Amino acid sequence: MVKHRKALDWIPMAKEYLEYAKEDFSRGRYATAILHVELSAQKAVKALITVLGFEPVKLIGLQSY
Repeated sequence: MVKHRKALDWIPMAKEYLEYAKEDFSRGRYATAILHVELSAQKAVKALITVLGFEPVKLIGLQSY
């Protein structure tokens, strides 16, 4: 049940970033809109991963060999 609560934390963040993206797009700030859409998608995917019973991992700083 704790994992589902974590997922519920991610959903409002995803919605908030999506609203930022809509606002940016309407004002012609396309690069910022893309950034906010990407962040929104990341939060939504994290919520889905968490609901499915997995723990999202951070990929920042990983090197490919």
